[in-house]
Amino acid sequence: MYKITYKITNKIILLSIVVSTLTTLGLLTYSTNSYLSFALLIAAVLIGLINMIYAVFKFHYS
Repeated sequence: MYKITYKITNKIILLSIVVSTLTTLGLLTYSTNSYLSFALLIAAVLIGLINMIYAVFKFHYS
């Protein structure tokens, strides 16, 4: 049980790092290319939502 929780936590941490990186890139590229920036921010939000839903389902059905 502990090992499963550890794996899920690792995945969540990894995905949150990806989300924050995408958000930072989105904010940095906003001044030069607004379309790319919006795409990156939307991607970050979507990954974040999927991550949260996945975590909730994993904890409920394990």
